[in-house]
Amino acid sequence: MKTRLSFKALTCFLMLFSAQVLFAAEYIITKSELIAQGKESSDFTIQGFHFVGENGTANVPARIWTDGLRTYAGNILTITAPNDELITAIEFTNGEKMNWSSSNGQNIVEINPCIKATVSQIRILTNGEDTENVASPSLSAEEGIYQNPFELTITAEEGAIIKYTTDDTEPSLNNGEVYSSPITIDKTTTIKAVAIKGDLVSSVTKATYTFITLEGNGSLEKPYTLNDIKYLNAGTEGWFTGTILGSYENGGNIASKPINSNWAIGTGDDIIPVQLGAGPLRNAVNIVDNSSFIGKEVSFYGTKERYFDTDNGIKGTSQVFGLYDLNITEAGYSTYYANHAFVVPTGVEIGIVTNASTANATLTIDWSAYKEGEIVPANTGVLLKGNEGTYSYIVDDSEAKTPAENLLKGSVAEATTEGENCLFYKLSYDNNGENLGFYWAAENGAAFTNGAHKAYLALPTEIAKNTRGFGLEGDGTTGIDQIVNGQALVNVYTIDGILVRKQVLENQALNGLKKGIYIVNGKKVIK
Repeated sequence: MKTRLSFKALTCFLMLFSAQVLFAAEYIITKSELIAQGKESSDFTIQGFHFVGENGTANVPARIWTDGLRTYAGNILTITAPNDELITAIEFTNGEKMNWSSSNGQNIVEINPCIKATVSQIRILTNGEDTENVASPSLSAEEGIYQNPFELTITAEEGAIIKYTTDDTEPSLNNGEVYSSPITIDKTTTIKAVAIKGDLVSSVTKATYTFITLEGNGSLEKPYTLNDIKYLNAGTEGWFTGTILGSYENGGNIASKPINSNWAIGTGDDIIPVQLGAGPLRNAVNIVDNSSFIGKEVSFYGTKERYFDTDNGIKGTSQVFGLYDLNITEAGYSTYYANHAFVVPTGVEIGIVTNASTANATLTIDWSAYKEGEIVPANTGVLLKGNEGTYSYIVDDSEAKTPAENLLKGSVAEATTEGENCLFYKLSYDNNGENLGFYWAAENGAAFTNGAHKAYLALPTEIAKNTRGFGLEGDGTTGIDQIVNGQALVNVYTIDGILVRKQVLENQALNGLKKGIYIVNGKKVIK
């Protein structure tokens, strides 16, 4: 006989049990017994009671989760009693202590939850013979994926003997090892354990501990791979790596139209979603504003959590590596500007300009403001120093402010320099091509076109006092555009690539040369 009731009706009142019904047997199903059935199990038997969870009108069925039996509004949960016993009362213990009770016993009870709930214990009364029960033993570690060996402890109620197996057979009075001390788990192992009191044997507690060798270890040098992610426990934090394919949508698909709040990372049909939280980091790495990032392999720091429709999502992305670089020329200097915070990479010194002296036409550079591994705030113009090379850096989600004392400005894209009543300076050589500093890039210090991700010096006219240029604290060369009186110095080549003039003013590049075609500043020019 089957009856159907809803939790909504059940939580409104608790029916008084009829005096005609004899409550002879009590069963307590514990959280450890529930969890031992395995995550996402929706068809299981405990102490003879058969539980079946179905979707009903919900998207997922009533099922075992990491914290007990989870139900959802619209689910169907069927409970069948053992040995033709009649269920007369059920108490679902959780935060709301939902109850089911009936004055008429039923062998099969079908329940329709109307709310989401997590049940940590179930107490069932039937009309069967009153029997003494033994609670199932508890395990000190939840089943899951492990990389390092550990000691497993099994506990049971006072006076009970514990027997366990590791060969997938069922422990019983006559089968299994007697537990006496912690068990070393150092390889993939399935533990089954029962508690025994006299002739009474509890239901089986079961857990499988899976040991794997991951390709990565969560560091930037060796990030977790796409294959690693599915084996990691929820909440695992670290560096991950993969290829940006686009934006993610439910079903493991790539969205037809990119969005800026996530990436779809993967290869072929194996795709996971990566969350990009609102802020400077999202602005810097999203594929709506940066479509060229699609197809690039990238590393990112975050936490494995359920995201969209998968347990293998990455949320809380706070750092990204592999999309931006610093470039330093053979001369050993350059400037940089970004609209996002970044971590100073190894081998690069970062300086900010804190003072300009017209008395001796020099700048004061603070090379200690941002050391290796420290974070440079977004929108901070900086001077770079280091050996020639390309240095990839980590984009960070920091929202720290740029230092007020910094006199360097910049632009993300190629743009005209900005500043009210200012003179503008570009990193270059002096007129003699000897001393490194910031010098006028246009006549009389007027605004000029600044390169993408480059920094420049903008000084109020009352501070600059018409000074043409400022040297740095130390002499050097940059290998960057040389400037003389506001004009670039260029080399001139024949059409065959032969150098005929070196470092001359661009507007005088062809003076004294015979008629023909020349290469000036990378362009063909006819004289």
